[in-house]
Amino acid sequence: MAARKRSGTEAGEGAPLEELAHRISEELDSMRREMARLAGMISEESVRITGEAGKVGAAAAAADEALSGVSAEVAALREHVARQQVQLRRWQEGYDWQVQRRVCSRLLRVADDLERTAADSEEKTADALSVARDHILIVLEDEGIEELRPCPGQAYAGLEKVAKVVGRPAASEPDMAGTVAEVLSPGYTRVDGDGIVRVLRPARITVYGAAEGRE
Repeated sequence: MAARKRSGTEAGEGAPLEELAHRISEELDSMRREMARLAGMISEESVRITGEAGKVGAAAAAADEALSGVSAEVAALREHVARQQVQLRRWQEGYDWQVQRRVCSRLLRVADDLERTAADSEEKTADALSVARDHILIVLEDEGIEELRPCPGQAYAGLEKVAKVVGRPAASEPDMAGTVAEVLSPGYTRVDGDGIVRVLRPARITVYGAAEGRE
């Protein structure tokens, strides 16, 4: 009797264990299936995100390319505008210079006439004419026109663009050859903002030639 009771007890205890193990196995299988499903969803989402990222990257590359093209066009446009502004400034300066040159040339002719008349007039009249001439020169100076009067004995080399040689008297000394002999009339120039010297009227000078008896 005691032996049968122990066998029954052992049999009764074995059934719950088997049932528990079965439930645990089912739970594990369910968890594995759920993890597999989640892994599939994650994989699909990863593929979708990768695709979207590719689209975004392509769009960004296209945008960069478009911006690069626009930047190049803007740079080319700025360069073109800068060239046009330089040409316009040069044209305007040239036009302004021609107008100024015509007006100043007329004033200089008047100044020359006053100087010649003063030389042939009485002292009082000569003084008045000299003052009038000085006033004209002051007006020209205010417009940036400067008088250029080479000094006798100065080397002619370097004056070619601003002085016109109208005579070549023979030099009395060899070292006088090639130097300014006399200034018949001064020249007038103006220096532009870019440093270019514009000649309104070249000076009229004579330059010593070779000394007498020498070639």
